[in-house]
Amino acid sequence: MLIFSLSISTTCISHAQIFSYGLKGGLNISETLNTSYESHTKTGFNAYVFADYNAFKKVSISVQTGFTQKGFKTESFDYYADEIHYYGALNAELNYIDISVSGKFKLLNGKVVPYIMAGPSLGIKISDGTTATGNAHVFQIADLQSLLDVVYTNSFGIKAGVGVEINIVKNMSLIFETNYNIDLISSYNAPDIRLGIETWYYSDNIKNRVLEVSAGVKF
Repeated sequence: MLIFSLSISTTCISHAQIFSYGLKGGLNISETLNTSYESHTKTGFNAYVFADYNAFKKVSISVQTGFTQKGFKTESFDYYADEIHYYGALNAELNYIDISVSGKFKLLNGKVVPYIMAGPSLGIKISDGTTATGNAHVFQIADLQSLLDVVYTNSFGIKAGVGVEINIVKNMSLIFETNYNIDLISSYNAPDIRLGIETWYYSDNIKNRVLEVSAGVKF
């Protein structure tokens, strides 16, 4: 009986050492690539849950899923039409569920553990929208929304970054990460779209990219 109890305890301890879990969230800075019309970065946020498989001393496998905001801001406009002064900018809001599997490579061991990580990322678009600053015309907003209507539902990319894990108490650590997530395939099915008084001519390969800065806790 004693041997059986020790065996169960050892198994539980091993499981705790091999698997760890956590929560993290933070700021996103996103934009698009390969548009001839100038676009700018916009801010959003991210929130993830993750699990690490720590079967190796220097390498672990991290699986994470969560919510992340992508999109872009148009170049600021300032013009007159029909004696009305239009000014401001438009924001394209793209909301995704992001699922990624990354290899995490520890650079040092100890209470403070810096690491690098990289792996594939799958994005599933759950919603989109358009917001405006200034007094954008309703037609400009509608034109930008028409662009979002041709965004593919799924995106596939790669996520890579750096982080640090700081052990504060037994089996609990603070984590700080910066990740760069870029699409590997085109995200938009729109070779030509009109936006207000401008025309956006796209290449065949429009991609989202986002810089994620996050902090969290690992158990």
